[in-house]
Amino acid sequence: MTKSHASADAFGFASKADVPVFDTVCGDASGSNPYPDVWITVPERDKNGVYAGRRRVGRYPDPHNPDGDPYGTSALGLGGRYYDEGMECVDAADHERRIDCFRAAELLYLHAAMKHNAYAFLCLGYVYSYNRCEGRFYEANEPAGIGPLGAGEPFSRERRAFECLEVAADSGLAEGCYKLGDLYKRGMGCEPSDKKAFDCYLRASELAEAGGPVIWGSIGFRLGDAYEHGRGCRQDFARAHAWYRKAVIGLRAAVTSGDWYYEGVLARAEQGVKRCEQELSLADE
Repeated sequence: MTKSHASADAFGFASKADVPVFDTVCGDASGSNPYPDVWITVPERDKNGVYAGRRRVGRYPDPHNPDGDPYGTSALGLGGRYYDEGMECVDAADHERRIDCFRAAELLYLHAAMKHNAYAFLCLGYVYSYNRCEGRFYEANEPAGIGPLGAGEPFSRERRAFECLEVAADSGLAEGCYKLGDLYKRGMGCEPSDKKAFDCYLRASELAEAGGPVIWGSIGFRLGDAYEHGRGCRQDFARAHAWYRKAVIGLRAAVTSGDWYYEGVLARAEQGVKRCEQELSLADE
């Protein structure tokens, strides 16, 4: 990662023209946390809203209050802010900034995971399973895992994705359960198993009642697909139809509220409803 050699103001924060997306500095000398401290920055924009550099706003962990985030909540939030910025970098000119945002997110999520934050493991599962850093992961630079998972083992993105989502699922996170099911279905970091994938989806559905529409809508789509095609369960068009309908309700609510990313899966759920209705009508003839 590029080290910053920017001139500093009276508070030690560099001018926005020279500040990288993030930077690291040697942290906990006691060895209780293997990860370096992170200089946190935020994007600056001109009057037209165009990206115009960055501004340092702090350091994590806070050297003046190193025990001020006992559950990793702040690290999780800072990582989420970087992750969201990375997702917004869609132009080719912003490609390097996108990767650096995800690299910063990974490191902050690792800090939170060291504090046993289940949501941090969920977020790391996304970072690794979608290869957000395009191979430039922090722990890939280490000869063996040094963090909360994989200690002493060579880094494997696929295996690390599986391990992180397994922790999230075991912690009772519905999203972790269905994403773990996706890895079983694809055989990422594990042997492929439709039955284990289905079991994860079913457990996720039991945990998702209090979740938002994106979560239970996504789970509904996966269960609809499983029942329609008999993947990991007995083929059942009536159940598939019911789950697809639930998926449509949840995903449509998500898209309406601005989560445009789910437009594609919403269309697929709607098609699933139609296919199952056709199969059920043929069965009645």
